[in-house]
Amino acid sequence: MANPGTYEGNIQQALHYIEERLFSSLTLDEIADKAHMSSFHFHRMFQFVIGDTVKDYITKRRLSELKDEVLNSNINILEIALRCRYNSHEAFTRSFKRCFGISPKAARKNSIILPEYPPFEGRVFTENFSIAPVSGPRFIENPGITLMGISADVELSGYRVSRDIMNIWKLFFSKLPRKTGPSRFYGCCRMEGKTKIHEGEVFNYFAGVDTNEVSDPPNLYTEKTIPPHRYAVFTYHGPVRRIRDAHKFIYANWLPSSNAQIADDFSFECYTKESRPKELDSYSEIWVPVTCHEASMLHG
Repeated sequence: MANPGTYEGNIQQALHYIEERLFSSLTLDEIADKAHMSSFHFHRMFQFVIGDTVKDYITKRRLSELKDEVLNSNINILEIALRCRYNSHEAFTRSFKRCFGISPKAARKNSIILPEYPPFEGRVFTENFSIAPVSGPRFIENPGITLMGISADVELSGYRVSRDIMNIWKLFFSKLPRKTGPSRFYGCCRMEGKTKIHEGEVFNYFAGVDTNEVSDPPNLYTEKTIPPHRYAVFTYHGPVRRIRDAHKFIYANWLPSSNAQIADDFSFECYTKESRPKELDSYSEIWVPVTCHEASMLHG
């Protein structure tokens, strides 16, 4: 049994909680609470180490547990759908088909053998990087900063994340006054509000610049204040479109091996004019809010 209080133990506790209440109405907040983490940071770590979003993992587990009823019983499909927390036959069918590649009606009619999705077992943190994709961290007391930019909710689901964030930045730059030449750009993430798992998982993304660098902000821009906090700051050299690899290293490798506890506050990326989507020598920073107790240091 993993040691409770460690990242390994906390994620295992969350997995156990999911299994105990698999067919209950679960929220991301309550699952994250079992791991002693905020919803956003828990979801990010969970996805990197388990390989699925929390929603997708629970969906696969529920469907796997009920697939025998779909295949080998005369129970109405809608009744099974309701047990699986779906409000309609159509929604259940879409989810079932995404999971197994066939509709429940066709699977039952043709007695199809469907794959199993058993509970996750074994150690959670097994990822090893031969070369760290980031250097650092250095620990900085951020005094707080007020930003001006564009905010939107983004669904935490596969390719949509990158696509939606890219669209936010496109809108941001299309409205940025031409005479403005900010030296730094900020992409801030945080999950706000309780979300039931079957309703989807979203977080708020904010693309902006320091208010001092925008003299005449357009009406579409809003303010966002990042409060004072201590941050572990990582330097990433590589194309911005691959920055997810850096986040995976931080959440799946650095945090579990350090003495740093991730804090419930904004996580953000800082870009400069040297940050480019495709260029290998592009420079960016990743700021992760932490509470450190003689945190282990990794030097690039």
